Amino acid sequence: MDGQKRFRVAAGSNSRDFEDRVPALVEAGADVLCLDSSDGCCVYQRKAIAFAIGTDFVMLGRYFARFDESPSRKVRVDGQYYKEYWGEGSRRAQNAARYGQGDEIAFEEGVDGFVPYAGSLYDNVELTRSKPTATTISCGATSLGQFHEEAVMVQVSERSYEQNTAEVRLRERSVDSGE
Repeated sequence: MDGQKRFRVAAGSNSRDFEDRVPALVEAGADVLCLDSSDGCCVYQRKAIAFAIGTDFVMLGRYFARFDESPSRKVRVDGQYYKEYWGEGSRRAQNAARYGQGDEIAFEEGVDGFVPYAGSLYDNVELTRSKPTATTISCGATSLGQFHEEAVMVQVSERSYEQNTAEVRLRERSVDSGE
């Protein structure tokens, strides 16, 4: 609630159709915007894009899943360490009620796979915090508000997009996901 005891309205958008959705949400009166991306917001460039389009916060589940402090198992796949990761809309999470699907998930919309292991959260927080700060400064902004007002979005090539989405190694269906 705000100072006049009115409810605040939060709205979410994804990273695919934000150009149409975010202005419509702002025009409709949303007080808070959240970028909720199926790609997650692990890569700092995606967080910068979220702030450039005006979001107030980003979902960071996949970001936190990479660290020792995450309760998921650390596994070795093809010689590299990963942490298990499953999104809230995945069968493993079994969060059907939240999505209005009754007692069982009618379709899976979250990923179930592995994210590259990143060590301790404590050792990585400062680096993670510094990347969006460096991005805003590189764009000539000294605050997130100024970054949102002055950032110019430039479409990248399909190849660039493919390189940026190669971060999650998807779980093979034959792997037992019940562990």
